[in-house]
Amino acid sequence: MRPNHVPSGRFAIFPRQSKFGGAFGRCPDSPVAGIKRTRGTVLRVAARPPAAVVVGLALFVPALAAALGDYRWESWITDGLSLILGGTGAALLLVGLGGTLSN
Repeated sequence: MRPNHVPSGRFAIFPRQSKFGGAFGRCPDSPVAGIKRTRGTVLRVAARPPAAVVVGLALFVPALAAALGDYRWESWITDGLSLILGGTGAALLLVGLGGTLSN
């Protein structure tokens, strides 16, 4: 057997491996890859304070409006999304206005 050979099919040790030979999440179309790509984008935005303030306001203001207003279309999904987007927006605002802590 080759040293870097990854068995597939019914002899696979890890049955959740992708057709690309890597572990689950390395496939470019997997949900894990999308989450990692989104995380990378947020980290790049946080590294630039003016962009962090703009994106933070763009995420925080609609989430605040959805939290304070009483709309007919609100459901548990919109409540959860507004919590996630509002928290991300508030964090980006704090990073953009206050800067990051140095080591």
